[in-house]
Amino acid sequence: MSAVARMKPPIGAPRLSLGCRDERDEVAVKTGDCALRFAGAVLVLAVAGCSGAPGGAPGGPPWVTAVSPDLVALRWYTNQTPVVMAGAVAEAHCAALGKTAVLASDEESGGAQIAQYDCR
Repeated sequence: MSAVARMKPPIGAPRLSLGCRDERDEVAVKTGDCALRFAGAVLVLAVAGCSGAPGGAPGGPPWVTAVSPDLVALRWYTNQTPVVMAGAVAEAHCAALGKTAVLASDEESGGAQIAQYDCR
């Protein structure tokens, strides 16, 4: 066994899971992947907490209008939500896939901003 032994939780101790698997599972996930998933989840929760509609209602801007492993499309009102918030939501989506969000298109119509971010 190596000099740095891997610490195991006590038998019967509750375990928190982020959907990552340990060495006993069929497919091992790298520690970096777990950390990236965790960071993405924390960012999404932080953005969701800050970007709710007035009164803190869930589902506030920016709204996701399309999503896939390669892109995320968002819509929001420019007078209610800063563009930085949309970038953070797109970055969180792409980071969960191990990619970076890149603004592909951006348009404004009647006070609503619509943007598509590619995950690269």
